[in-house]
Amino acid sequence: MLVDNQHASARPGNTAQFPHGVLRQQAVLQRFDGQHPVELAGGRGKSEDAALAAFRPEAPERAVPHLIEARRLMAALDHPDARRKLEELDEAIAAAAGLWLDVSASRTWAAPGGQVELAMTALNRSSLPARLLGVALEGMRGAPSFSGGPLEYNQPQTGRATLRVPADEPLTQPLQLRHPQKGNLYGIPNLAEVGPAEAPPVLTAVFRVEIAGGEILVRRPVEHRYVDRVRGELTRPFVIAPPVSLHVSETPLLFRTSAARPVAVEVRAVTGATEGAVKLEAPQGWSVEPAEHRFSLADAGQSATVTFQVTPPAAPGRGVLRASARAGGREWRDSVVRIEYEHIPPQVVLRPAETRLLREEILISARRVGYVMGAGDFVPEALRELGCEVELLDERRLTQGDLSGYDAIVTGIRAFNTRADLRAAAGRLREYMERGGTVVVQYNTLEGFGPDASDSLLRNVGPFPLRTGRSRVTVEEAPVRVLLPDHPLLQRPNRISAKDFDGWIQERALYFPSEWDERYEALLETADPGEPPQRGGLLFARVGQGAYIFTSYAWWRQLPAGVTGAWRIFANLVSGGK
Repeated sequence: MLVDNQHASARPGNTAQFPHGVLRQQAVLQRFDGQHPVELAGGRGKSEDAALAAFRPEAPERAVPHLIEARRLMAALDHPDARRKLEELDEAIAAAAGLWLDVSASRTWAAPGGQVELAMTALNRSSLPARLLGVALEGMRGAPSFSGGPLEYNQPQTGRATLRVPADEPLTQPLQLRHPQKGNLYGIPNLAEVGPAEAPPVLTAVFRVEIAGGEILVRRPVEHRYVDRVRGELTRPFVIAPPVSLHVSETPLLFRTSAARPVAVEVRAVTGATEGAVKLEAPQGWSVEPAEHRFSLADAGQSATVTFQVTPPAAPGRGVLRASARAGGREWRDSVVRIEYEHIPPQVVLRPAETRLLREEILISARRVGYVMGAGDFVPEALRELGCEVELLDERRLTQGDLSGYDAIVTGIRAFNTRADLRAAAGRLREYMERGGTVVVQYNTLEGFGPDASDSLLRNVGPFPLRTGRSRVTVEEAPVRVLLPDHPLLQRPNRISAKDFDGWIQERALYFPSEWDERYEALLETADPGEPPQRGGLLFARVGQGAYIFTSYAWWRQLPAGVTGAWRIFANLVSGGK
């Protein structure tokens, strides 16, 4: 078995001694077979043939002298492919020689004007004579360097240095988020930058190593290394971040009257101890009290929450509420977001610390709503802004709890796809509607149910036969025609018109029903340009004393985006049984 063990000792016959596994070195060598740019000088080089012949999985360092000779020939070529392949060849030499080369940061974060400790390690796990000539750090003005020394077998060369981050060093941000968006599209002025999936590292360590009579350059990103007691040694990208992260509500703040309401701002220390003042900036016509709040945080990770009173104007309107903090002599306006999943490298993105403000007298009859979360959305938060008490229904509450206390039960996007307990609770939901309850079902897909997908959804999604399709309307400005303008669902508690579909984002609706029972009433019609009209995006049916509503419209996009008309319509949906 081949083991990828980055810190195993080099011993004859030990195939676990190299950083990327023996198979990696063999694959790299084979990639040069008949392909590397030496061909530009007249065919495959003898040194390459010799390297392939000398390579042994149990002793890959035997190929290094021949690869060094191939490198000498390749370095003499003036060709873009030769320069690119030269970097790959240097990596192959380092891997075959068992070189462990690393510069790590003592912390994940550093702020502009701050500092972080760096540790360098260079280790030769082969018997080949080698020497570290030096290590330069690229990517930041004034970055330190490390001196070299002989690399004896299994004897690490180490060094330490302090990195002082320039006060004007830009914050780390993925390429697509560095410039203002153009609507819902990323605004990247220089299209030549588009390509790599990730932004380059903040710092790159360039190792100059003399080995087997030649010299190679090996580049390594500077990362933070740490040990997890379960998963072992892990790394995180080293990033430049603001000293504080500000968080305000991701859901728009709805003011249904002209009364003031509290708005909370969380202030979190990112890079270490910090203190300062935080404030909120409201649009014209809105007011905020007090002008600012002081904060003092003793260490990274600590947070404090401060509360402001925000007063809206008397007339309907909308705007953006922005948070900012003064700390370390600078103003900061970002929310630091960490994206962490085991199957991808950790990511850090910066988002503006702001939220949308809505001043709109939206009426709603429902007061207590049960929400069945599916694939995940922010609709429950929007319902709370509408004044509803929202409870997320887990399996026990859905299948055994008393549902009669809810004015409406709403299922999240793809909830029937992801929740077997919801599909099993179809009978309980039918009883709930017959006794006066309202059920609102958002879109679901056919995927995940196998060859009998349509039949499965037919049995579970609605009280009467209903078949989910695959049609969608992707043009957000596509006209919406009201088919039954006098229908109670479109009249109470808010009078709905085509104007409520203005200002939508990204799309109208998705996975329209393809067939439905005649007991459903289709209330709206829309279509992409040149496509047939879709009428199943909002279906209503009376069930006993209650109501059932199926909707394919993209409320889960429109509500977080602060589309006022969408909020008005959704308030009617959850009030449908009233």
